[in-house]
Amino acid sequence: AWATLPGLLIPLSILAAYNMAVYNQPLDFGYSHEVEQRFQEIMGLGVMGIRLPTLSAAFHISVDPKFGLLWLSPVVVLAPVGYWVLLRRRRHVAEAAVSLYAVTAIFLMNAASYLWYGGSAFGPRLLISGLPFLIVPLAMVPERGRWALIGLGLLSVANMVIPLVGEIQYTRLEFRPDRGGFHVDGASFTGFSLLYDYGLPKALALIRTGQSPWTLGSALGMPLPVSIVALFAMLAGCLSWLKRLCDVVDRSRQNGGPHESGDPRRRARTG
Repeated sequence: AWATLPGLLIPLSILAAYNMAVYNQPLDFGYSHEVEQRFQEIMGLGVMGIRLPTLSAAFHISVDPKFGLLWLSPVVVLAPVGYWVLLRRRRHVAEAAVSLYAVTAIFLMNAASYLWYGGSAFGPRLLISGLPFLIVPLAMVPERGRWALIGLGLLSVANMVIPLVGEIQYTRLEFRPDRGGFHVDGASFTGFSLLYDYGLPKALALIRTGQSPWTLGSALGMPLPVSIVALFAMLAGCLSWLKRLCDVVDRSRQNGGPHESGDPRRRARTG
């Protein structure tokens, strides 16, 4: 347990130093200094805009087709399968526990926020920091579920191209429960999905006109189609490297890795 303290104290010290440099108080945070009046009011509620989690917010950030994570990144529906495999096999218990804790804590924190929709975003952006932890259960999906994993993963990646091309994250989005729910640019949104009914037409319009949103590719002078191809090529390269790494690990386990041979030093000498 003591070995984990540096991992806790180092980022807290950096955060405290930043707050001292900017706000002259180690526990004074940026959310206490909002510029817009509506954000000042929201952050004045509860503890910096945080209350107890609500079922309404939990629904909208998870399964609501207009906004929910399961519609934007459908591959996450396989995460419970991976957690079940980890529990049944009783392997990688520490990794599974950290993953489940991180995902649950971030989800509950988002569901507890008065501004759970994260401002002008096409989906629950406040959940993004928890998504990398879902790699642990997704990596444990059984072989018979790999095609589902690949298909839903590709669909999730394709969904992210829409906001990349359409810049819908810059649209003013509000949630007004007293006026029917989501509002885009002051008008009530009555479509099925913010991503498909609003973002996709905007992306297609930009493509037809040849315009490009600001991306790293456009900053480097790449046309929009080239920058998208470059992005997918980079992702494919990363996935290929991860696949090769997983194959190496699997072969090591099949041949009896160091953790199975008793003495890791003897394994290193003989291997």
